[in-house]
Amino acid sequence: MQGIGWTCPDYFELEGETFFVLSTHQKTDNGSYRKKAVWYRGELNCREGTFMEKQRGDLDAGNQFYATQTVQEPDGSVVMIAWFSRVDDEILPESWGWRGILTLPRRLRLDNGVLSQEPVTSGRELTSQSNILLSKDKRFEFLKGRSLAIWIEFAPDPGSTLSIQVLRHKDEYTLIKYEESSRKVTLDTRKSGGQSANSSQKSLNNYAEAISGQPVTGLRIFLDLYSVEIFINSNQVLSSQVLTHSKSEGIFFQAEGTVMITQLKASKPNPIHGESNGHFIS
Repeated sequence: MQGIGWTCPDYFELEGETFFVLSTHQKTDNGSYRKKAVWYRGELNCREGTFMEKQRGDLDAGNQFYATQTVQEPDGSVVMIAWFSRVDDEILPESWGWRGILTLPRRLRLDNGVLSQEPVTSGRELTSQSNILLSKDKRFEFLKGRSLAIWIEFAPDPGSTLSIQVLRHKDEYTLIKYEESSRKVTLDTRKSGGQSANSSQKSLNNYAEAISGQPVTGLRIFLDLYSVEIFINSNQVLSSQVLTHSKSEGIFFQAEGTVMITQLKASKPNPIHGESNGHFIS
């Protein structure tokens, strides 16, 4: 695995297996850079100072997932948190008051030898709907919010596309799209607002995709003020920091072709430290 400046090593053991995670900047074909965290499963020999790799993979299909840290819980499970760090963080004005944010905690597990993740969250359910038929000429407006968890199960017709606009305000929105023909999920933040004027970095940092090895029938989407994290089926994650307007809270569903949403749920995070808009921490 090629990269520039391998940093932030993290070591943990899970279900009898040994893992290392390393973070890096990777150069793409267009000359831009992406931040990635790569996991390695293998055998560690402390006496000889060697690690024999057996398997590797990206922890997240996005371009900003970096610098992971893990903790082991009393029951032996491993929880990971990471840093959303844009390559072009320097473009953020000082008035924002921050540069880079943390991800939701994710519990790690082994799924047929592959490292998988599930969100560690809690919240109160707001609504649940079922059997919503979407087609080309029908747009479904959902709840509004900048801090929400959305669970969606769906059955797309062959060749159809499901589009979900989140964090929408006027002409600004973040687009999540699933194309049934290619089994591809994309996260497009090019119209989210507050983006870099550097065009080469802009196209890289604000567009990412994940291609599933099997048909996608479920998405879990977590909106946390300035981040979007998408858990695809039960074995892939695609996420990004987003720079949005404070009023960006609209959510819309639309389809090309026909898509049946069999189940749609939303929950609000439990507040922390007495704040009414707390993040997803259990």
